[in-house]
Amino acid sequence: MNINLNIPIMDRENGSLFKMNIKLIYTDWIRKENFSYPLPNANLGYLNGKAIKRAAEIEIDEVSKSLLTDLLHHDSVSFCQIHDYFYKIWTTYYGTKDLISLDQVDLDSDTIYLYVIELDYSNDSFVNRKYTNDNGEEITYHMLNQIPQEIYALVRRNKGKIIFSWIDNKCFEGHLKSAEIRFKLMGVPLENIIFLSGNINLDYKGKLKQKTALCSIRDIAQVMACYPGKGSLGYVSDYVRISDLDKNKFRNKRFLSWNRSINRSHRYALLYFVKKHNLFDSGYFSFLNSFNICHDCLKYFYNWPKYKLDMICEGIESLIPYEIDTFTLTDEGRYSFRTIDNNKKEIYLDSYIHIVSETQFKDNRTPYITEKTFRPIMNLQPFIMMNNAGTLKRVKELGFKTFHPFIDESYDDETNSQLRWEMIQEEILKFYHMPLEELHEWYYSIQDILVYNQQHLLTFKDYNILEDCLKEIINGH
Repeated sequence: MNINLNIPIMDRENGSLFKMNIKLIYTDWIRKENFSYPLPNANLGYLNGKAIKRAAEIEIDEVSKSLLTDLLHHDSVSFCQIHDYFYKIWTTYYGTKDLISLDQVDLDSDTIYLYVIELDYSNDSFVNRKYTNDNGEEITYHMLNQIPQEIYALVRRNKGKIIFSWIDNKCFEGHLKSAEIRFKLMGVPLENIIFLSGNINLDYKGKLKQKTALCSIRDIAQVMACYPGKGSLGYVSDYVRISDLDKNKFRNKRFLSWNRSINRSHRYALLYFVKKHNLFDSGYFSFLNSFNICHDCLKYFYNWPKYKLDMICEGIESLIPYEIDTFTLTDEGRYSFRTIDNNKKEIYLDSYIHIVSETQFKDNRTPYITEKTFRPIMNLQPFIMMNNAGTLKRVKELGFKTFHPFIDESYDDETNSQLRWEMIQEEILKFYHMPLEELHEWYYSIQDILVYNQQHLLTFKDYNILEDCLKEIINGH
């Protein structure tokens, strides 16, 4: 059976439609009467087989993510694939008619076939994994060995592409070079292997294709559309709206910075900096979870002897948890709550400048953007960005405005992380020493930028994050 699909994709730049002929191949399916549902690609055949068998024994007319997780559950396996952003976005915009099995491939058509593998934290390295089957036998799993030979044949004939999708805010770091070597040894054309992530690894210089699909910008725009509403922390969440601004009302705090887990060098450095300069009374700060790695983290920025590190780390660790809105949570709960669902508008309305402590800081040329970057934009706040070099450049490429020369943003060009941190500290101290009246006037002088950024963010609510990648695949880029 041959299927010819002409899927319309909206070109975000000019609103025009262009045609493409792409199909997604899934090799394992749950099929029952008139119901068909694909199982995740490159999964253990053992797990997919069990899921198919179990699905045949129960009443089922649709498969939710939670049900699929249950069907694929096995006590000794923590690295199975689950449909995530790629599948969700694809089916939202294009439906399911373009999902096919291997026996529906037509080699004589002009169709481009995609075999998509959605990764998560537990299966991102492609290395051998061990699990025990129902008979007690230990079996080795290797992700690339789970890809059918028919898929590799399509890729070698330039009729198909394998996409490793990891677009949930992440970027591929140490895996690209090893994956390139493996595919070279297999004789697979590297131009047909695509790594799709939220942030492109600019430090990788190999021949594998990298594409980007930034889901966090869409996620936070959709969250905004649902406010006001109660989040997982129990209070009613909402974002700061233009009507909330009151130039006649001074705010009590200069800074706001959320840091749930501080298991990174720049977050320990920020906590030390806040403590050293006694900034706690000047801002709302959260430092919730420590992993007792203060020594290793601070050594990256400060070449101090051990006795001094011991003394400083003891003082830092004694402050944790330092909280804003999580007082009702247990110790375990502070590790696991979903941050994007909670937004205490009152905190933003009582502070002027957001210190964004992103996930990464030391990887220099690879901006790593998550929902943390968009929180101040959502809430009409200017921001100082603690992130890898080039992050503000990437934010501007997305259509947002930043705050130079009001904030000296030359730190974004500095690839030496230690020097970049020194420059950021200078900017924070500048606003700390600024008279409150001057800070207040400055905030309202940039109101047009803040409003523009928020309104631009809202335009991403229905943004198809796959469209640019798919367009580039069609055009051969």
